[in-house]
Amino acid sequence: MSAGLICSWFGDFPSPPVKSGFPWCNGIAEERSIEVVNHAKALERAQNERFGDQKAQSSKRTEASSSSVPPKRGRDSGFQYQDLTLGYKELAYFNCSHFYGGMVWDPRLIVAQIVCLECLYYLMLGVFLSFLVGTHVSRMSLVYFFDFATLTSSTFAGWSVIASFLFSAVSGAGYMIYLIERAKKCLDFSATLYIIHLFICLIYGGWPSSVTWWVVNGTGVAVMALLGEYLCIKRELREIPTRYR
Repeated sequence: MSAGLICSWFGDFPSPPVKSGFPWCNGIAEERSIEVVNHAKALERAQNERFGDQKAQSSKRTEASSSSVPPKRGRDSGFQYQDLTLGYKELAYFNCSHFYGGMVWDPRLIVAQIVCLECLYYLMLGVFLSFLVGTHVSRMSLVYFFDFATLTSSTFAGWSVIASFLFSAVSGAGYMIYLIERAKKCLDFSATLYIIHLFICLIYGGWPSSVTWWVVNGTGVAVMALLGEYLCIKRELREIPTRYR
């Protein structure tokens, strides 16, 4: 009776085999222990295989995401993601600041920009004055450029001069797209242009005492600065063309 209870205890619980006085009971206990160990090893292998499959799937997803980056065309056939990123940055830098030279302080370049913008402004002012005013007066002179008395609203010629100054401000904003290229610099260059124009007017005809002159030139500064900023921002936000598709 006691031997049957001992054998049933070893058969129900996976405990280490205990040697007793009954050899046939010890054999049953050893067989149950071996089955438990084999079952544990099988569970461990299944768990390792499952983790291995998950790791392989994650590596495949990583490779798939890296393969979406376009390769660098050249001798090397591998993916040069860092070099490609640098190429995009260099292309954007060249497209946005090839004339201005980035944010580097260059006095000679700034002076050259001011001179070019001033000359183009007076060139367009001369063109508009020739078409709008030259057909109504006997002779064109610098008076219509720098004398504040010509900016008047009492005559048709005076309105033509006012229109010529405003059209020149609009054309100056168009020139700033290619000369300045930076939206935050448009106000500085516009103000500098009209300050130089004020000094030339002071030398040529004295202090401008006409309210019309100040209104027209103040409007010209606002038009050139705001329109130039709008056009430069629109160009900066334009997509950069690349060869990669």
